Amino acid sequence: MKDLGLGRVVTVFSSPTKTFRSIAERPTWLVAMLVLVVLAAISAGVAAPKIDWQGTVDTKLHRASREMPPGAELIINFLEEHGTGVMVFSHVLAPWIIYPMLAFVFHRVFMAMGSDLSFRTSLGVFVHGFMPWAVAYLLSIPILMTTESLNLYDPGFGTLSLGAFADGDTSLELWILLNSIDLFSLWSIVLLVIGYSIAANTDKLSAALVVVGLWAAWIVFMVAMAALE
Repeated sequence: MKDLGLGRVVTVFSSPTKTFRSIAERPTWLVAMLVLVVLAAISAGVAAPKIDWQGTVDTKLHRASREMPPGAELIINFLEEHGTGVMVFSHVLAPWIIYPMLAFVFHRVFMAMGSDLSFRTSLGVFVHGFMPWAVAYLLSIPILMTTESLNLYDPGFGTLSLGAFADGDTSLELWILLNSIDLFSLWSIVLLVIGYSIAANTDKLSAALVVVGLWAAWIVFMVAMAALE
């Protein structure tokens, strides 16, 4: 079953080493991508109608120590009316752009290190390494269904991250940093290290330096963008 696209989204949890060896020999990625996209879209569709957009914007501005910018009310009104469609569409579209881009970055980095890792194999490793997020989306659905209101910048949002230790006065930059360190990201990092060490035919330390380094660079970028807003 591990050689089948559908089987690999399961065996990547139970037998990651064997699964990534199979992916290295015969890369597949489409089924894993569809699982991630569908579950993300469902989770977004359940969450979006419950989001307090006014409260979310107010909390973000408070964390950033900024005043309400001109035109913000128009954006809030638009999100209150069309937020569900925007969120579902973005969660359907974004993975098809972002995941291949990130897989290409890994492909080029490992190629520069002397590996013959192909882009197709890199994409297969990447989407299967991201399968913990399918679990996160799946677990979020029943929780979101019983939630009355969501504020995306509340201290309690994302309780499986270090963001659970933030309070109402935590700065936007620190809040983003804390929420970037979560159970499912760390789980994905472990799988990506295993996967790329096998697919790129390198040792786990080198794979870990690449995976953790790129993950840290992404967090730094997000924090820097928040500081510039």
